[in-house]
Amino acid sequence: MAIEAIEDQPLNPAVASRPNGEALAEATPTVSVASSAVLVTDLVERIEELERQQHQLKRDSLLIAGLTTIAAALAIATMLQKQYEPRMEIQAQPIAANRRVVAAQAFLLTDTQGHPRAKLTFE
Repeated sequence: MAIEAIEDQPLNPAVASRPNGEALAEATPTVSVASSAVLVTDLVERIEELERQQHQLKRDSLLIAGLTTIAAALAIATMLQKQYEPRMEIQAQPIAANRRVVAAQAFLLTDTQGHPRAKLTFE
């Protein structure tokens, strides 16, 4: 990209000879058409590149957000799974150790108020 100096030149040479700096007020910068076309082309290419980068950043940020959400969900699921897993030491105990022997000639079932509801006897 070439940078060209801009020179102030009066539109009318007769105005340049006037006192009080009137020539500077009417001066216009001169830029060649070829350099302005190159400058515009460079700007257009730079804008297009920035738009591509912005689109890629948006896509990448959505991907990262999705992966983070999935990782968080998996972490929570594994923590909850460990919380609800049965303990191995309880399952390892033999069932016979928890049995009690009850010997009776009759069984009487009562409700919460103490009234008899059922009776089992052997004759």
